[in-house]
Amino acid sequence: MPTLVPSVENRLIYFVLCDYGPELGQAWAETDPEKADRETILSWLTHGEFTNPVTVMEVDLPAGRCRDVTREFMAAVEERAAA
Repeated sequence: MPTLVPSVENRLIYFVLCDYGPELGQAWAETDPEKADRETILSWLTHGEFTNPVTVMEVDLPAGRCRDVTREFMAAVEERAAA
């Protein structure tokens, strides 16, 4: 029987909070856990795949912690856009 839990427990995963406007409000963008790695999220942010991103959170499952990486990701997006 297949597992219900994706096998992402040994790496960092990322969540993006988007602002969908006054009627819908803010919500975490749905992302396949297998594609929620740093490079994919940075690429999607660079190419405008998220609607008004507000916050990017990094989750370290093995360590049991998370941190706000919004400024770090926005700086990386700006660097990529300038290149």
